[in-house]
Amino acid sequence: VIKLSAWVFLEGFLFRQAFGRETIFNGIELARAEGRKVAISLSDVSVVEDARELILEVLPHVDLLIANIFELQALSGEKTEDEALKFIGSKVT
Repeated sequence: VIKLSAWVFLEGFLFRQAFGRETIFNGIELARAEGRKVAISLSDVSVVEDARELILEVLPHVDLLIANIFELQALSGEKTEDEALKFIGSKVT
């Protein structure tokens, strides 16, 4: 399936799963091996609160991050939209 796709999308709720770390990094590795781009969603503020460190570890390997401003603020720890966006911009390739 990855060979037929331009993008690999990893759902943010994977970050909460016991197997999530392995699944996420395997997905990224398979995507890169096929020359595909990687997108993830943060899915919910509670996901960010539960898995912040893992999300920050994954971000340098992501081409597209799908999130709302509340999720970005939770991830960055910043209170303003501008500061949250600036923080995330420094993390995503």
